[in-house]
Amino acid sequence: MSIETSAKRSSVLRRSAQVAALTGGLVLATSCSSGSETSDVAASSSAATACDPGVETATGYCNIVQFETDVFANYENASGITGRLEIGRAVMVLCHVPEQTIGSGEGGWYKLDPSEGELGGDFAPANNFENGDQAGVPINRAFDPDIRDCAPEEIHR
Repeated sequence: MSIETSAKRSSVLRRSAQVAALTGGLVLATSCSSGSETSDVAASSSAATACDPGVETATGYCNIVQFETDVFANYENASGITGRLEIGRAVMVLCHVPEQTIGSGEGGWYKLDPSEGELGGDFAPANNFENGDQAGVPINRAFDPDIRDCAPEEIHR
């Protein structure tokens, strides 16, 4: 295991413990992987993450849900709730929609990656994610500037 992978795993473990403390140990399961190695940290949820927080892949960027949030089919008027993301879940984000509309706050929206199953292609308010902030630090950023903005053809299906 590389030093970078070890540090990233330690950061995820610290963040997981903090989320568990804030939520009374509810809703958190995290899986970190490096090559063929996998390490699991679990609280009371059975769902494991499929991405490494803070890591960009060919299709998206992994971000952690900081506040439980609804997912919407239509970001323009925050309508068509298609699901809910629980605190501590690592989610693959395809891109960022910078438009500030009803329900998004100042951060705009994240379009979820198709790898997120039935929620893939839908939208979640960006300000409900950790957005690369340090574990234990109050919310600083309404969106993660490392996540690219969506191209117009990606936004509308």
